[in-house]
Amino acid sequence: MGPWRRRTGEKLRKYLKRLRFSGHSSFLTIFKIIKLSATPPSIVFPYPLVPLLALSLSCSKIANFMVSLVFVSTYCGATNLWNHLNDAEIDIKFGREEFKLLLDVKSYLVAFIVILYILALISVFYFSFNPQTACILFGISLILTWMYSDRILIGKSFRRFKEHYVTEILTYLVVLPSSSIVLWSLFSEINMRGIAFALLVTFVYFSLIVLKDIKDLSADEYAGYKTLAVVFPVRSLFKLSIFLGLVCYVFVLVYCLEHVFPPLNLLGLLSLSLFFHSTFKIREGDWRITIGKIKYIKEYVSSYLLFIVLLILANFCSCLNPI
Repeated sequence: MGPWRRRTGEKLRKYLKRLRFSGHSSFLTIFKIIKLSATPPSIVFPYPLVPLLALSLSCSKIANFMVSLVFVSTYCGATNLWNHLNDAEIDIKFGREEFKLLLDVKSYLVAFIVILYILALISVFYFSFNPQTACILFGISLILTWMYSDRILIGKSFRRFKEHYVTEILTYLVVLPSSSIVLWSLFSEINMRGIAFALLVTFVYFSLIVLKDIKDLSADEYAGYKTLAVVFPVRSLFKLSIFLGLVCYVFVLVYCLEHVFPPLNLLGLLSLSLFFHSTFKIREGDWRITIGKIKYIKEYVSSYLLFIVLLILANFCSCLNPI
């Protein structure tokens, strides 16, 4: 009876462990995972400014916008969770206790991430105006974002793309335009305006991405990563970000002059005042980051948000009153 009781007890413990998602704690766990899937927040997800820009530029239907929300929430959510899961051990060492949850439910979480990617692929396959091209581009983006973060499977044998700034940049240069075109294809056929949209989104996103590693500088140095923030001084990253931001404004100006975008998109240039004001404040004191400059960094990021919002409003007006 002794061995039988031990075996029965072990089976019961395993069974109860599988039921860790049941009851009130399951809803709390799911809520925390969903919250982490939207972290860090971006202009794509959970704040869908980029899908709204695609909707306004394409003059498409609300139904297309709802499909795009399914795509960005599943694709971006899965990408964020996969990145968090692979970095959880290092993040926990730097006091980010919320990531312990991911390690506790690791096997469940990997399955959930795969399901999210499948749902994103289904939405592209069934609702894209160019399903074949969109699925190929989605597949490329999926593989690169997976390898960007992976240390569980392929990452055991190869350096992750995010651990060196060269592969990090190359990943962004491929994934950002590819995923932007996929998103556009949910609203309209891939055309010149769609390519222009993808190029603009790529530069807007990239100009903000070059600054994202600054907050993780200590953790990246501890892990031995060669990210942009580790290799290059902060002032160089801000200069690069500002240059890319100015390129975005030039794009809009050229697109309007060439009639790729409706002329009302020139309204977006009004955000230049906020852009330049925050830039001049940040560059004071040889670009050193101090507590007093935090508000100007937030203002700098807000200038991009204002830029996109103005473009969205301009395009909706153009849809209502086509010239």
